[in-house]
Amino acid sequence: MAEQLKWLKSTYSNGDANGNECVELARLPQRRLGVRDSKCGHSGPILSVPSAAAASFLTFVKDAANRANMLL
Repeated sequence: MAEQLKWLKSTYSNGDANGNECVELARLPQRRLGVRDSKCGHSGPILSVPSAAAASFLTFVKDAANRANMLL
């Protein structure tokens, strides 16, 4: 299944020369989001979370980053 998905890597990924130091995201069936560690390659485990939960988490992280920047 993992090889059939379109995995996206962050443009902020500053890993090694191969760009293997980040997480990758892919849309899964049934409104879920797949998350995997790029160091594990195509055979590594995939964390599957509901898309709504992933969106809430990302909003929380962005808001926290914005609050931290306001404190600087």
